Amino acid sequence: MIQDLKADHFHVVTITDLHIADLPNAATKPFDEGQPGNHFVKNPDGSTFVGMVWPGKAVFPDFTQKASREWWGTLYKDFVARGVAGFWNDMNEPRL
Repeated sequence: MIQDLKADHFHVVTITDLHIADLPNAATKPFDEGQPGNHFVKNPDGSTFVGMVWPGKAVFPDFTQKASREWWGTLYKDFVARGVAGFWNDMNEPRL
């Protein structure tokens, strides 16, 4: 579909949420890679910060860490390879 749209001079922009559902047993790539990679925002006591967003509890990538920024970028490679032109990063505002 993306290639068909590109042929008609459309530029596909996908929407991505910068929160990751706090579902340790759900087998999602971002959570399963991010947790052992120490890529999520931490509380002062070192535990992972869990905030609330529209679907429920979520964790957030810690973009202050270079390694976390690089890891997060790997999650976009497949989209780029398929021809996605850009990304709208949404839902990055945790609420307490």
